Amino acid sequence: MCYYLKILSFLFFFISCSTQKDVALNRFYHQLNTKYNAIFYANQHLQEGVKKIKEAHEDNYKQLLTINQHTLQSVQTGQTDLDRAIEKATLAIKKHSMDIGGVEKNKLIDDAYLIIGQAKFYKKEYTPAINTFNYIVRSSNNVKIQTEAALWSARCLFQQDNFEVLGRNLQIIEEEYFLNKAQQAVFFEIKAELAIVSNDFTSAKTLLLNTISLTRSKEKKTRIFFILGQLSLLTNEYKDAYDYFKEVIKKNPEYEMVFNAKLNQTKTTSFDKDSFEKLSTELEKMILDKKNKEYRDQIYFALGNMQLVNLDTISAISSLENSAKSSLYNEEQKIESHYLLAGIFWNNKEYIKSYNHCDSAYRLLNSENLKYEEIKNMRKNSKMVADYYRVITVNDSLINLATLPVDERNKIIDDYIETLREQEESLKLVEKASSGSNPNFNSYEYNKQTQNSLNITSTGGWYFYNASAI
Repeated sequence: MCYYLKILSFLFFFISCSTQKDVALNRFYHQLNTKYNAIFYANQHLQEGVKKIKEAHEDNYKQLLTINQHTLQSVQTGQTDLDRAIEKATLAIKKHSMDIGGVEKNKLIDDAYLIIGQAKFYKKEYTPAINTFNYIVRSSNNVKIQTEAALWSARCLFQQDNFEVLGRNLQIIEEEYFLNKAQQAVFFEIKAELAIVSNDFTSAKTLLLNTISLTRSKEKKTRIFFILGQLSLLTNEYKDAYDYFKEVIKKNPEYEMVFNAKLNQTKTTSFDKDSFEKLSTELEKMILDKKNKEYRDQIYFALGNMQLVNLDTISAISSLENSAKSSLYNEEQKIESHYLLAGIFWNNKEYIKSYNHCDSAYRLLNSENLKYEEIKNMRKNSKMVADYYRVITVNDSLINLATLPVDERNKIIDDYIETLREQEESLKLVEKASSGSNPNFNSYEYNKQTQNSLNITSTGGWYFYNASAI
């Protein structure tokens, strides 16, 4: 009896191994092995790779967030897992595909191809991914898988900036495919991304709201609420923006997103007295909170902007100067703070201070910055005006000095020479600190000391301390 069981087991194994015989036993065997020996592990590797990519992604909250998190830098972290996913799925196809007469009898092979396409998408290999997804659309008999593949192909086209073909494909999907709720959410998401790059922010908001109503992911909903808040700021719909950022805070995401949602709320109103005081108090509490130490520059900047809207220029200048001083590692924020101060002082006709702040911003810039030419030109113009003001100031000082009695005049000159010597010593220390990559170096203070607004001539030294001028 045992002998016969062994023979039957051998025959079962031998017959079921065939990929060219369309019988129930074969299909069961190959689908079972595809599901548990290949697809299961391939999908695990895919999900692990996607998780690593998301965790490595860093958002720039000063720009409009992307709906999905897969930047070129973050992709590298998931590379190994994505390669393993492709390897496992490819092995499943080689060993268990039952392509008989041009028809795939193992219904799980479509899932293997889908995993390969998705892994290539996250690796940013968009053309090979599109070829894989298009193959699924052509060859699969599974309507759900076909639709899934068509949507992934559309995502690839968006990443390639192939918006013309993408628009046509989305129309085909809408007219010819049946989409379940999850697929509808992805469809609206892709259309929203397309609307955003077309600067059609109103349509994008409507499409994103549709996505929120259909998606089950709390993380995705929170992220989209943040983007809705940003879009509402761009369209000057401040009440909507405030409410969307409020939704973000309620969902309690990671602290950085909560922090930026609170900052963005300060941009959403012209402020009556109560709302101004409420938001000011909130920001001041945030400044005192130790966990916000690295964010204090941004909080001061937000407070300064609020004070400007409230026409409190003196307080705004103080807040913006604190922003520039407290910036530890965020050079972009320091540039913004100095540049805004340069504009304020220019409007107030304080041209020397304007130049000092503009020069400080310029020193931190690189040529790829979007405001590089703008700041460069302002620095050039403000320097020219500031130099004229210095000449006028020095001449006025000389006239006033000449009218004084000799003893009093000499005492003023001697005292000032001593002051300049002390300043030279302190400036040497400042220059030494600035020669390294010290993020806390205060370039505005450096400018202020080296270009004293009352006593420095256009050639770079106080008249009575300039040997060539005596």
